[in-house]
Amino acid sequence: MVQTQTDEVLVAAARDGDRAAVEALAARYLPLVYTVVGRGADRDLDVDDIVQDTMMRVVTGVSGVRQAERFRSWVVTIALRQLADARAEARRSRLSRADDPAGDDREDPAADFVGLTVLRQVLDTEQREIAEAARWLDPAFRVVLSLWWLEAGGHLTRAEVAEALELSAAHAGVRVQRMREQLDVARSVVRALDAAPGCPALRDTTSGWDGELDPLWRKRIARHVRDCPRCSERSRRLAAAEGLLAGLPLLAPPAPHQPRRRRPGQLRCGGQGGEERRHACRLRRDGLRGRGRSEPAGAGRLLRTGRAGAGTA
Repeated sequence: MVQTQTDEVLVAAARDGDRAAVEALAARYLPLVYTVVGRGADRDLDVDDIVQDTMMRVVTGVSGVRQAERFRSWVVTIALRQLADARAEARRSRLSRADDPAGDDREDPAADFVGLTVLRQVLDTEQREIAEAARWLDPAFRVVLSLWWLEAGGHLTRAEVAEALELSAAHAGVRVQRMREQLDVARSVVRALDAAPGCPALRDTTSGWDGELDPLWRKRIARHVRDCPRCSERSRRLAAAEGLLAGLPLLAPPAPHQPRRRRPGQLRCGGQGGEERRHACRLRRDGLRGRGRSEPAGAGRLLRTGRAGAGTA
């Protein structure tokens, strides 16, 4: 069965034009891409669109991969670049809407990755706190957390994390440590806000807060937690994050969604292109049309149905 072959075998076959190998790689890596993008994305980004763009580029670019043992790092790097492009586009869009209140689009709660994580995985209280605390991190640290979370779960190595961040292993370690410091601050913020009964002084501190999770309010609430004996006592009992994250599985995409309008920069189907590009477009068309076929599911259909193979542990 092609699905049981190693990455090295599948990449070699994909380079030779084996469509079944391409589809097997897409199925194998879709949960990893979805998890990387989802945990690193801002709440107003469309995770499904970014994942689809990433998988299209994986399918069309696999024939150019020369070092099969680095395929996983290559896939993660593509995902992070697509995430960065989407974040930049969203920033430009927010600026263009700044003077147009009627055009303000709040994020869709149903598309919130953290919410999906909490709903679809059995998380204990502190794992849930980490998922919630991720929303409070600076965007760059959300990306680092996404990669480190996968490292803690055994899905990436530290060398792959460093390569994805385009850093040396030593510098990646420093970046991870700084992220963990901010994560612990964010966890203390989440715990203080969720405490029952709540802290009256914290209610006064947050009386003017509109509920948006931003660095300014993270710092204000964290300052209260440090100075408040009641809130600081709770934050001193945080368990080590890596122990809480170890063993959590990758998430496959949720149930199918309606096809979305193509965003600027997304791959177009039609026109001229190589065989891999035409094959990727056929995969996406078949997925969006929902045709039943006997061969393995293609990247497009996997994105719409969430039927993906096991993660790459």
